[in-house]
Amino acid sequence: MKRLEKDCDFVVILSTSICFDKPFDYLIEKVIEYEEKEPAGMYLCDIAKHCFIVTRKGLEIGGYFDENFWPSYYEDMDYSYRSDLNGLSSARISFVDFKMVHAHGISLALKADSRLLIHHQLNANRMVQYYIAKWGGYQNHEIYKNPFDNPKMGVNDWVVKRNDEWAPLPKEEIAE
Repeated sequence: MKRLEKDCDFVVILSTSICFDKPFDYLIEKVIEYEEKEPAGMYLCDIAKHCFIVTRKGLEIGGYFDENFWPSYYEDMDYSYRSDLNGLSSARISFVDFKMVHAHGISLALKADSRLLIHHQLNANRMVQYYIAKWGGYQNHEIYKNPFDNPKMGVNDWVVKRNDEWAPLPKEEIAE
């Protein structure tokens, strides 16, 4: 995402298990085509949940990812909802003649080690709980317009869990 500040017009974020049936340049051409017709802060690919594109304008207005969605899951939903709250649309890119497949459905490492799979499932559940706590509902059912329904918090404010409660992250703790 730091590259967006200087060198790039957008960044593509996708799972390492995504496979394409055409050169990656085709995806880039589609993004440019959509950006010219329907500028947005974020584009979601309609053929795979594991691919989205953040534009420079999206970064300038929407900020960076909430690092509490770590190591993964729901960061795209959070970013999309924040984009909407910031007045930037999240557009869907439709690919009629392009196939993008999430090759494994789950990491091969997780399939091979049940301990990793359990950790993965616990993390995914934790991310759902955090998203619901932050926005008052699951995707497309959010009720809060500020994180944790706290009007003192801006849409892009970072938060961390301290003593089993979610609290704003002090600005001096945000990594440069």
